Amino acid sequence: MTLAASHASELESFYASAYPGNWFDRRMLETGGYRAVQRDGRIVSVAGVHVLSRKYRVAALGNVATNAAFRGRGLGRIVCAALCKDLMALADPVGLNVLSSNAAAIALYQQLGFVRVAHYEEAMVEAR
Repeated sequence: MTLAASHASELESFYASAYPGNWFDRRMLETGGYRAVQRDGRIVSVAGVHVLSRKYRVAALGNVATNAAFRGRGLGRIVCAALCKDLMALADPVGLNVLSSNAAAIALYQQLGFVRVAHYEEAMVEAR
């Protein structure tokens, strides 16, 4: 299913348990770039975007998570594949960032056709 602004509170609750420390902002739902699988009326797996520009035809997959009780069932693959199919009609490069230690995510993305392009470092800087 495609998530909309009306799903914001439910999605925030989902991320709080399934993906603490995520980079989700409610405004991201306005892009139309979030797909989810529900079980018993609750979100159990999500794939979204960090970036989606129809004008510049660029997208970055992000905020991908599956509830721990539902992992290993292919739900992440389902939501990522559905979102990527839609994004490919809107963006020429569809990219993503993933922690190099996240082997399960890397394997999923490779199965979907993503290839490693570059290595990068990410850091937080605090003003003192």
